[in-house]
Amino acid sequence: MAAKKSETLDFTRRYLREKPEATFAEIRDAAAKEDMKIYPIVFGRAKALEGLVKVAPYGSKKRAREEKAAAQRAASMQVGGDVVEGGVSGATIDSVISGVRESHQERERYRAALIKISEILDELL
Repeated sequence: MAAKKSETLDFTRRYLREKPEATFAEIRDAAAKEDMKIYPIVFGRAKALEGLVKVAPYGSKKRAREEKAAAQRAASMQVGGDVVEGGVSGATIDSVISGVRESHQERERYRAALIKISEILDELL
C-alpha cells in the first residue's frame, strides 16, 4: 500500500528549503493563504526531514536503557551488591559462589554420616 501524499508536508518542506530559519507561525500564515492548515507536528517532521534538527534513530532510547541496565548489573557484580531491577533482586556472583560452597560442605557432612551409618549396620549384621 503506497503512502499518502501530504500537501501540507510538501509545502512546509519547500518553504523550509527556501527559508530554513522560518518559524511555525510564519509557515502557518503562508499556508493559510494557500487554503492549507499546518499543524505543529507537520512543521517538526518537515524540519527533521530537511535535516534542520537532530533526530535520534528509532529505538535508540530503548537500547540506551538496556545498555545502562547491563552496565549497572556488571558494576554490581564487581562490587558485590545486589542488583534490583523491576522490584526483583538478582543474586551476585559472590552470593552464588557462597551458596554453592555451603551446599558442597553440607553434602560432605551428609555423606560422612551415611558412611558411618553403613559401617555400623555392617557390624551389626
